[in-house]
Amino acid sequence: DTDPDLVPRLAAELETAASAASPVRAVAAGWGVFPGPGRPRVLWAGLRGELEPLAGLARAVEDAVVGLGFPPERRPFRPHLTLARARRDRRPLLPGRPDPHAPEFGPVPVEELVLYRSHLLPDGARYEVLSRAPLGGGTSP
Repeated sequence: DTDPDLVPRLAAELETAASAASPVRAVAAGWGVFPGPGRPRVLWAGLRGELEPLAGLARAVEDAVVGLGFPPERRPFRPHLTLARARRDRRPLLPGRPDPHAPEFGPVPVEELVLYRSHLLPDGARYEVLSRAPLGGGTSP
């Protein structure tokens, strides 16, 4: 939960972090689950390529939000695309064994930083865009 009065400051900090970052051309490849195969909750596709700029952006965002009073993230940064989430009352079946080294799915341009508000509803989450910040200070797509 975030105090609505904090959102403009948060958006401004994210815009500053995004303007200092360069767009990233990653490739979606491989897949896995969080937290692990024993109790999969999130199905993801991994990202490959020159990801150091993306890791730098993650560090800048972390520094900005911690400076606003948010707790630091304790989990390591793992660039990925979330493909699906399992409901808490259901145990999903995996499409085989997780394989972070599987073939590529295709290119993934990372061009902007988006701040979302999550609306957690009985039939699933809905996401509302609160702000967009293009990487490198350009214009958002």
